[in-house]
Amino acid sequence: MKSFPKRLLSIWIILSFLSPNLSGLKLSSFAATTPEVPTENSSSKEIETTQEITQENTEQTQLPSHSPPESQSNESSTSTMENSRESSAVESNINQESTAKENTEQTETEGETQILPPSEQKPRQIYASISGMINTADAKNICILPATDGSIYQSFPGTAAGFQSALFELYQNGAGGDYTIYIGTSITAPAAVAADTATATSASDVSFRSLTGKVNELALVGSITDPTTTTNAAPTDATTLTLNTSIYFGTHLTMRNIKYNFSNFYMNAHNLFLAHGSSDTATGASIYGGARIGDVTGDVSITIESTGTAAFLICGGNQSGGTLTGNINVTIHNTSNAISAFYGGGRGTASAPSHVKGNITTTINQMSGQFPNPFYGGCEYGNISGSITNHISGPGKSLSGAYFYGGSR
Repeated sequence: MKSFPKRLLSIWIILSFLSPNLSGLKLSSFAATTPEVPTENSSSKEIETTQEITQENTEQTQLPSHSPPESQSNESSTSTMENSRESSAVESNINQESTAKENTEQTETEGETQILPPSEQKPRQIYASISGMINTADAKNICILPATDGSIYQSFPGTAAGFQSALFELYQNGAGGDYTIYIGTSITAPAAVAADTATATSASDVSFRSLTGKVNELALVGSITDPTTTTNAAPTDATTLTLNTSIYFGTHLTMRNIKYNFSNFYMNAHNLFLAHGSSDTATGASIYGGARIGDVTGDVSITIESTGTAAFLICGGNQSGGTLTGNINVTIHNTSNAISAFYGGGRGTASAPSHVKGNITTTINQMSGQFPNPFYGGCEYGNISGSITNHISGPGKSLSGAYFYGGSR
């Protein structure tokens, strides 16, 4: 028969007398959870015996691997198991509450710095206000934020040539990052900036389209105060970027607190965010999430918080033929004026249809003026391989005899 330390035997006798429920508990089980720490006078034989008993009864009773604190060594093994479970549960709840608190604080912190519609909560610096970041001496200049060398910003002359130099800097050193271009003076950019050209050799022939692969997302801001509380009206210090022609883009684009004079946006399967304070000063622009003509690939997101003084035409896909392969999501939170016509997918013609290989989702929360006429949830001329979903709510009105197609023509 195996021997046991005298201290363990005494404790077991006392606890058995105080709690009859323990009378059936094996002494070896108790020893497994509260093994005696040998003293210097303990023999090596006694140490080996205690270790052997601990191993044997751990396999038999499957008690928790952690031992109770020494201050609780006079409690039963049953109580130890219950307390261990309670302690683990409390510790788990504390950890879950702590994690939830950290996530909440992070969300709240990001919410203070983001300038995003409810459906576009993306914690990225490009959506933060540039207020206070540009020195007074550069207030009338063109600035890239952040600078391509990692500093706060780079400054260029507040001229059309300065704007081209800023674009060419991004063409050469953008490295696929997100950048904001602050335009401190109203300018009319040359036609080369709007051209459908994929490469550039100098500042004189650089274009928005040529930034494909060089820049991920570009934000154009025309207000040095860059307020976050404006509605769809441009702030009083907003400058104007004029390109009274069709513009071909090769990056995701955000327009914020700026006036502009554009004819057509061709996003070529990139995202467009017309944020608060952006205002078209011309007779109204047309937005195409796809290409003017031809095949393009990529998911498209068009989000509108503000338009301008004239009615817009919005088309999620291509204008005049070809296929957009990807999903299209158009969200209208607000407009400054009416949407003249809406095509969730492509527009196309009978002889040159514009197809979509993907799903189309349109969400209209609110818009000023009349409801689009016509409204196509899908394509006017073209096929769609996926689903079409339209969510329409908020105030608005429709003309008598207006055309509404939830799908395609």
